Amino acid sequence: MPETLCASTGAISATMRAQIRRIRRLQWQVRSACALQGMHITLESSAKSRILGMRSAPSRRRISCAHTSSFMLRHTCCLCSRLRSGGFCMLRYEHGGDVYGNADAALDFSVNVNPLGMPDGVKHALISHAAEYARYPDPKCRVLCAALADRHGLMPEQVLCGNGAADLIFRIAACFRPKRALVPAPAFSEYERAVTAFGGIMQEHLLSEANGFALTEEFLKDITPETELVFLCTPNNPTGRLIDPDLIRNIAEACRKNGAILVLDECFIGFTEGKSMAQELDNYPNLIILSAFTKLYAMAGLRLGYLLVGDAALLARIAAFGAPWSVSGPAQAAGRAALAEQGWEERTRRLIAAERGYLQKTLPAYGVDAIPSDANFLLLKCATPLYVPLRARGVLVRDCSNFTGLDTRFIRVGVQTHENNQALVRAVSEVLNG
Repeated sequence: MPETLCASTGAISATMRAQIRRIRRLQWQVRSACALQGMHITLESSAKSRILGMRSAPSRRRISCAHTSSFMLRHTCCLCSRLRSGGFCMLRYEHGGDVYGNADAALDFSVNVNPLGMPDGVKHALISHAAEYARYPDPKCRVLCAALADRHGLMPEQVLCGNGAADLIFRIAACFRPKRALVPAPAFSEYERAVTAFGGIMQEHLLSEANGFALTEEFLKDITPETELVFLCTPNNPTGRLIDPDLIRNIAEACRKNGAILVLDECFIGFTEGKSMAQELDNYPNLIILSAFTKLYAMAGLRLGYLLVGDAALLARIAAFGAPWSVSGPAQAAGRAALAEQGWEERTRRLIAAERGYLQKTLPAYGVDAIPSDANFLLLKCATPLYVPLRARGVLVRDCSNFTGLDTRFIRVGVQTHENNQALVRAVSEVLNG
């Protein structure tokens, strides 16, 4: 439907936005109806990028139903057939790091975890606290919250720990249940997944490849009185671009004027030269900062994330939507040890800057464009889709075709050690040059 795009700017027309909103409402209705009848239904298609006027991968669709009611099954499948014939899609929420489903992959570039691995101090803490693991963990993570508060210059009651960043994203969505939320796209899929899980609609502000997917002041125009929740990620996942701090302040102010909550995801900020916006929390009571130990300290399997807010009452509301003992004893011990590490961030940033530079300099020689990145990962674009041929060579990368605005030409790779990065370059060379 290219006629629905503005020829001069590539912006999605109001008619197209309305159509996308109707599609998403219908998706939610189908999911809800199926859940109430004990059914599970999935419809997948790459047609979303065609709806948005983007270049698309070949269509891949699947319907799967596990039914308890043949009557509901017939009617729901009929509805899904209508969805399919219209080219509509239920989004595929997939992530990197599925080594369990790709056990034969020798190199995993699909995740953005610190290539230095877990700090020795964290490993030792996990072992030395083993005797405590027979007890229930502190449900309020008191010692860890105090350490995080000290790190960020806050009070402990301004910190909430959770079972990874994804857990906290869903708590936020459960707490506020926004009818309409806003996010730049492409973006981490769990924001949309959480919002739609609680009946909301996610409006996407499509970033432009022409300026390297950088967020601009144009985003402010999409913040209206109907906007209840806004998600930002700095640096953005999957593009790796930091957001200008002044723009973040302007967005926070626009959200406040329109009665919206701003969630700022800083999970990758420690890999960059950027600074946390935690010092702005007192200025913006509607600002929530999200972070995690997952990436910087290579603790993905332990699941430990946290929120920072200026308004302690707001944090208490969000906390009420979490399960008890959501953060395990080992995770709390690991988090405390990680915060005690000296020089870890500086050492990590030096490695990432050097190896990111190596990949940015080397890969274009093989016809692979590296989108400018400030983070520990790169969004790559190649006319020849790379995911499948690299996978065949034992190299797992992040297929980005399920991100809004991207297609099979895009992959994301985590920056790793020099030896591994050289292996990636060799594999790319084999694919493209034979």
